[in-house]
Amino acid sequence: MPAETVSFTLANSAWTEVAYNAEHVTVATNTTHACAVHAGAAAPALDTAAYVVVTAARPFALAGLPAGTRIFARALAAGMTAVVVRG
Repeated sequence: MPAETVSFTLANSAWTEVAYNAEHVTVATNTTHACAVHAGAAAPALDTAAYVVVTAARPFALAGLPAGTRIFARALAAGMTAVVVRG
């Protein structure tokens, strides 16, 4: 089955849920700005340090996610777009 690609415009003032219950997921940006990505049961607080920084050159990939895992992303600068690829 081909991967589905979904685009999101992210803000730096809130976490956006970008994937739910996917077997594997890759989050990459298509801009020069970095974004923060968090995997868990709920969105973390804005001031949390529990995230992975994603850039165009460094995507975030997870495989074998447990059922119900949610993926959240937010911009680390004002307004940018992240691209989420789900398989």
